[in-house]
Amino acid sequence: MDDHSIGYRRPPKHSQYRKGQSGNPKGRPSGRHRLLPYDSILGEIVTIRENGEEREVTAAEAFVLQMIKRGLEGDVTAARLALATMQELYPERDVPEIESITRVIIGSDPNIPEAIADLRIGYITGTGDASRLKLAPWIIEAALARLDRQLTRSEQAEIWRNTKTPHKVKWPKWWQIKDAQN
Repeated sequence: MDDHSIGYRRPPKHSQYRKGQSGNPKGRPSGRHRLLPYDSILGEIVTIRENGEEREVTAAEAFVLQMIKRGLEGDVTAARLALATMQELYPERDVPEIESITRVIIGSDPNIPEAIADLRIGYITGTGDASRLKLAPWIIEAALARLDRQLTRSEQAEIWRNTKTPHKVKWPKWWQIKDAQN
């Protein structure tokens, strides 16, 4: 086989780059594909249904409407995002300056339910005023193991109602409540 054979991974000598010459002298264009195409995505027309009637809006408007809806249902993060978006989109309008939004579910910190869900200690069920915190079975077992007294029937019923899957809990021998009706 001679040194000038042409084939797989052996281009002709006349088409090879000279030593020290780049195969891409201009290089990659700067800024290309760096930013996501938010304008094209949020500018698309989507169909939404309000009060049983369909109408077409931009994806950006549908997103803001969804955030407003979730905010009104009690989602604090969505409410803040919706207000910030409205203030940014309509600076000339008199959107009231909101200093804080508080929804007390547990204690006084509105981030507690999200932290509980992130740690898988409990789960938020329902939305708005109908939302409830349901505790995970393992955290109920851990808490009951630390108790130094037996709970009353009403305390047991309250714990049963607020456990996500009470049938999965290994209840202590003294436990009397076996369903939510007791």
